[in-house]
Amino acid sequence: MSTDFLTDIFFYFLATVSFIPLFKKIGFGPITGYLCAGLVLGPNVLAILENSGEVETISEIGVILLMFIIGLELSFSRLFYLKNFIFKYGVGQFALTTTVLTLLSNLVLKSWPASLIVAFSLTLSSTAFSLKYLRDSKMLTKSYGQISFSILLFQDIIVIPIMALIPLMTLQSEMNFSFENIFKGLLFCGLIVSGKKVLPQMVSKVHKLENKELFISINLLIISGCALLANSLGLSKALGAFLAGLFLSESALKNEIQNLTLPLKSMLLGVFFMAFGLKIDLSIFNTHSVPIVLSTFLFMSVKFLIIFAMIKRKHQTLSANITGIVLCSGGEFGLLTLAIAHQNFVITDFVYQFVSSITILSIFFAPILSKVLDKIVLPDETATVDKSEDQADFPIKKVA
Repeated sequence: MSTDFLTDIFFYFLATVSFIPLFKKIGFGPITGYLCAGLVLGPNVLAILENSGEVETISEIGVILLMFIIGLELSFSRLFYLKNFIFKYGVGQFALTTTVLTLLSNLVLKSWPASLIVAFSLTLSSTAFSLKYLRDSKMLTKSYGQISFSILLFQDIIVIPIMALIPLMTLQSEMNFSFENIFKGLLFCGLIVSGKKVLPQMVSKVHKLENKELFISINLLIISGCALLANSLGLSKALGAFLAGLFLSESALKNEIQNLTLPLKSMLLGVFFMAFGLKIDLSIFNTHSVPIVLSTFLFMSVKFLIIFAMIKRKHQTLSANITGIVLCSGGEFGLLTLAIAHQNFVITDFVYQFVSSITILSIFFAPILSKVLDKIVLPDETATVDKSEDQADFPIKKVA
């Protein structure tokens, strides 16, 4: 390990213990803290971090662990139990918002693939911020909490096929229906069928040995193995990690696996956001600040109005307002979608930087909007909401 890289790791942890508590204290959350840390330590300000490529490599592990945790938290039984809520709210919000934003984006970009990527990225809300806010505000047990949860859950699911679709959208790739690719596809389907039975048994047998180090190793082996296997078949590593989590979601050891991987996921995902902050080009924002700000308000307004109209049909205005405000900003999966699309040459450098700036600006607006909710909207809740609007009837996902 080079001294320069070790120095970068030192500054990463220094930024973590400095920025994250500060941003949590002022109500902006860890995501904005990591983004600002990367921005400050990167070439735009202090130019301290030099090995951004190695930092990005580490951040990729964080993304893989994130997708594993999502798969682990979903489970086949939960997906089946929530199918009506997911279809009613999650699919509706995603389809309507993506359609509108694609049409608006194509007016400027004149490219359907690029416009679709932009729409995908802006449609996805921040699961990390939204669920934490709903949980801390004790809203997850209320009707708007249920609706927000189902929308976020579907977004967590749909990001998997989005990431698998992006490499197929690049102009540099050609579909090759050779016997080898057909065999790879059949092999992958076979692994999906067998993995649900084999992987939980492997973990269970190792757990019976009562060796914590070995238990950690087998789980990391499964995660990395599934990610590499998916990659070798021409699919994304994140998809492989997601399936690994889904295979283990019905295991009796699910909670123990989750407790082992959550801290590591949170730390390495922080590296992802810091690496993203390193790549922010302030010159784009300086020269196009007005279009960026206007575009941010436009896409947030579109998301809010679609969610509001969809929910107002069967719920009170307050529920529609709260859900729309909580979910109208961009999120971490939007940034991830943009990064993958940029790597695969689906969008240009300028579009990548411009839409990233829009997404990041909306993430900064999210905690401000939550303060508006707390100070203006929610004080009238007890006088406005019926008892039917204050009931939950499905299990809530645990938020790290």
